[in-house]
Amino acid sequence: MTKYPEINEVKYLKANINYTEIMLLDGKIIISGYTLKKVIKSHYQNFLRINRSIAINPKMIEHKEGNQIKVNNQIFTISRRRL
Repeated sequence: MTKYPEINEVKYLKANINYTEIMLLDGKIIISGYTLKKVIKSHYQNFLRINRSIAINPKMIEHKEGNQIKVNNQIFTISRRRL
């Protein structure tokens, strides 16, 4: 496997079919050739999977209200099943 960034450098992970986009704090995006499930299982076990396509670094959560989470001025919706 390739070298992945440290946990404290990552805002969230986003699934894109069979790839995973790793969103970094500095605005860069790293694309992994593995599924979101595999990336979480192998490198980012403490990330919160809030819906099918997004896993959030719990240290980056600014605010949670109802079924929405705010991470670095971006709002994500939590699926009903994962609430």
